[in-house]
Amino acid sequence: MERVYNVDWIKDSITGNLERSFGCTLDEAVTWLEAEKSTNNIFFTVGNLDYLIKGGRIGKVSGRAANFLGIKPMILFKDGEIFSGGVARGRQKSFEKALEQLMNYLDANGGTPDDYRIIVGYGYDEEEGKRLWMQTRAALRAKYPAAQCEVGLLQIGCTIAVHTGPYALGMGIMRRWKKQ
Repeated sequence: MERVYNVDWIKDSITGNLERSFGCTLDEAVTWLEAEKSTNNIFFTVGNLDYLIKGGRIGKVSGRAANFLGIKPMILFKDGEIFSGGVARGRQKSFEKALEQLMNYLDANGGTPDDYRIIVGYGYDEEEGKRLWMQTRAALRAKYPAAQCEVGLLQIGCTIAVHTGPYALGMGIMRRWKKQ
């Protein structure tokens, strides 16, 4: 008999990829997902604010002014909700800010990168995703030289891109499953 569980663990396209291969039984996976869904966080930015303006998430005047000035919003996804993570001026600064937020998360929650699954997600621009992926790996290895610091890379799904635009870029993190 096939068993199916429905776990609302408030995932998205980046951390949704983290669920693929736990190396555990179905019951263990369900127990783990329920316990660890609060560690599911994403730190990301968008290429411009056009899609956020069209979706009504930001006003037209402030959105166009921010686009003109090169201001990139930093967006935090945690506990199934989206929050402001601040702003950065320019695309490279937004990379650095997302990476800073990831490092702050690791500091605040303890452990090393090896205790977490970390994935860099990109929208349309794979080269930009690879640059953030390399910067993320380098920063993690510099801060945690004894850790393996595995970081995945994947393209963000179209469901998220409809809201963020094709140039969303960021990283997802979730605690790894450990057999109790």
